[in-house]
Amino acid sequence: MEYLKPLVDERRKAPKDDLISALLNAEENGVSLSETALLGQIVLMLVAGHETTVNLSGNGLLALLQHPDQFQLLKNNTALIDSAVEECLRFDSPVQTVKRLVGADMEFRGNKMRKGDLLVLFLGACIRDPAMFKEPNSFEISRTDNKHLAFSSGIHHCLGAALARLEGQIALRTIIEKLPEIKLSEQKLVHKRPFNLRGVKDLHVSF
Repeated sequence: MEYLKPLVDERRKAPKDDLISALLNAEENGVSLSETALLGQIVLMLVAGHETTVNLSGNGLLALLQHPDQFQLLKNNTALIDSAVEECLRFDSPVQTVKRLVGADMEFRGNKMRKGDLLVLFLGACIRDPAMFKEPNSFEISRTDNKHLAFSSGIHHCLGAALARLEGQIALRTIIEKLPEIKLSEQKLVHKRPFNLRGVKDLHVSF
């Protein structure tokens, strides 16, 4: 917020052809975004539109390098790039948890929940559910029945899902084309915090 607020003030005085200027000019029925809503929207776009895609590319590359047989399969058949990205999303999802409010009083497996209670759902557990996925802990880029929840679902389905998939496909395809001999270097992998946005701080490779 400390970084963004002066940037917003700058764009108010001198608009540019960029997202912040567009948001400053946006209005519906004569109502513009308040400064709090504007800053919140920019932060949301940074996190949802950048951090998650960075982690998709990083987690996906890490999974491929840790499973050289699957990486070789993809190099031999780049037509698998779409299903490879889906498997990267399932195997090590960039978003591990989501929060939801209970819509009505209910009971689930003996646990009573009241309308308005806050739930934290672990997508990282859902996408390794053996009832949904055959050999869920295996990384298989040719997996076809892959109904993962990396982009959530229903009314909460990620608006940027198509763009994220495309970015992941471009990133992995470019690495295969430009760095076909890339290998994982010896290192201690450290994951970022908070854990709900999952990705490694560094990924050391050689090529």
